[in-house]
Amino acid sequence: MWNSGNYSLKVELSIHNVVLREELKFMPDSLHLIDRSMSANREEILENFMVVTRIKNVEEAIIWLECCNWDLTSAIKTSSPEEVQLQNDAYSRKVRNGSIPEAVNPPGLEEQEGAPSLRVIEVYVVHGASIHLVRAPDNISFHCFKRLVSFVTDIPPCQQVITGWPQQPSSDADVLSFLPKLSYVVLRGSASFMETEVPTEMEEFDEPDSLYHFKVFDEAHDRCYNLKVPGSHTVGQVKLDAYLLTDIPVTCQAWSGWPEGTSDDTQVRFLLLDQPEHSLGIRANQPPHPETALPSSVLVDLSEEVIDLDDTSDIFIAENDVVGGNTFDRPGPPHLIPSNVEDEMAGSVHFIDEYMRRYGQATPSFLTGTLEDALREAFHRPVREKRMLALYVHHDGSILSNVFCTELLGSEATHQILANYFVVWGWDVTNETSRGMLTSSVIRVLGSSFARTVDMIPTDSFPALFVIAPIRSQYELLNVIYGNNGITEMLSSLVAAVEIFTKNMEVEAIEEDERNARQKIKNEQDSAYEESLVMDRAKDEAKRQKILEKTKEEERVKRELELEDKRRLAEVAVVRSNMPPEPPQEDNRSVYTFKFRAPSGDTFGRRFYSTDTLVVVFNFLFVNGYDVQTFKFITGWPRKDLTLMNPQTVLGDLGIFHQETIILEAR
Repeated sequence: MWNSGNYSLKVELSIHNVVLREELKFMPDSLHLIDRSMSANREEILENFMVVTRIKNVEEAIIWLECCNWDLTSAIKTSSPEEVQLQNDAYSRKVRNGSIPEAVNPPGLEEQEGAPSLRVIEVYVVHGASIHLVRAPDNISFHCFKRLVSFVTDIPPCQQVITGWPQQPSSDADVLSFLPKLSYVVLRGSASFMETEVPTEMEEFDEPDSLYHFKVFDEAHDRCYNLKVPGSHTVGQVKLDAYLLTDIPVTCQAWSGWPEGTSDDTQVRFLLLDQPEHSLGIRANQPPHPETALPSSVLVDLSEEVIDLDDTSDIFIAENDVVGGNTFDRPGPPHLIPSNVEDEMAGSVHFIDEYMRRYGQATPSFLTGTLEDALREAFHRPVREKRMLALYVHHDGSILSNVFCTELLGSEATHQILANYFVVWGWDVTNETSRGMLTSSVIRVLGSSFARTVDMIPTDSFPALFVIAPIRSQYELLNVIYGNNGITEMLSSLVAAVEIFTKNMEVEAIEEDERNARQKIKNEQDSAYEESLVMDRAKDEAKRQKILEKTKEEERVKRELELEDKRRLAEVAVVRSNMPPEPPQEDNRSVYTFKFRAPSGDTFGRRFYSTDTLVVVFNFLFVNGYDVQTFKFITGWPRKDLTLMNPQTVLGDLGIFHQETIILEAR
């Protein structure tokens, strides 16, 4: 049954079987890739599977067959998106060549009863500058997935570091069933492998906030725009940003320059882009042929039915309707917002006036102003006063608009719900000018995701009522009520939104009360702290003033002492200059020798003539720092206070000894 061309495959399988058995000894939690006693039947199934699917790696083929319990048909259908065509072509060739009898099916090709139905996961593995698509069944382990990755990247499983999983596996034994059908992950090699194969630019894939530079060339207007977006932006968001620059609606955009396989949901950071900037081209698609552009136009046979053009209360025929195969310009009511409207405020006034003129007074109470005014009126208020926003988007090109406005929005029950729980704001997107104005406003106020939702609505699904609620300080779209809904469905949607909104507001009200209570306590504490701080500051100021006064007083005293010292020094100098000279030692005339004892115990002396007066003695003591106002000058025996005597008394008349000790006492 094996031909010579398959001999190398059989040898490779035998070698691979031995290697895997050795690996399984150390991996008890991995899938059983090869049965220990692989029968000839399984060898034939393996051969047929590899021929049909063109999978060249034996281990990869065994992984797919093991996941399908060796059911060849299921494995073929699961492993390749082109499995049926490839299978038919392969086996037709074998039948024509005679290698398989026409009446006999290949072993294992029959459908097995109870064969498992597997979900196939497609994982884009970003490795360096390359992106690899790895398809795998969701019941294999993380370790087996690494083996599949190694087939396309040549990185052994033990050296793989894979990040970016929606939920990081706890071990290699975890299965891939937790992954969505399409995932993006980033692969790095560890140790020395990473040094040679992973470029430094790899880090940019892990940073959603990294900026990517696009150079967008508008082919219709011959203009080039520079667009910088974060890595977390999707391709759809880039297209919406391009709409704001080029005025080409997303649904009419034709692009060139995107990498192959790019979808609107793909994040920019996972694309293989040119660096430092990636060039793109954009142009508007050709408008559809008139016969196909209006599939919902009314075809009228004028020979059998007469149309009263004056009765337009119940029907509305769009401009340029196709009637009887010809195109006519039909007179219809003016749009709710004219194409020459100047700004959003003027458009809101036009919308309300024309809406009431067309549908009467039984209309919702639309808010006059911009969309930002409506959001501020609904959301920017205390929790118990918040309301939801009902954003009504009208389009005269839809045949559902008239019924929706008269029957649904004109219902009394609808009026009550909208008046009690909603701020209602309306806009008309019939012409491109007003549509672009709404898109810009929605992007600025609500975000690009809301704008995409509005922009993607087809004309025949209008009108639409968007129910937006403030949930946890964010704007959340609770529901979209389209024109094909009935009054019961609309009321049910509004009531359900009211219940969700009410429950969230109750929780937020409790949180706000707790927050206000905490804020009140904090304010009281802050007030007490401020009062204490004021008192401390007053005390510090008083202390500072006291220190300042003390310093000033000390400086004053210091200045006075300095002046006093200067004055005394000057006086001492004068007194010293007027003192008579001391008698010399060889002079034997009548001389008095006085020894002066200071309060500190120090002694000093001088000789005086007997004809000198006490003034000379007092001046001598003054020069040495002892004046008569501060000290007493006492003789030894008999004890006399010289300061009490007449300063003009001559020493010879004092009746004291020629050698006398005079004691200086402080007063």
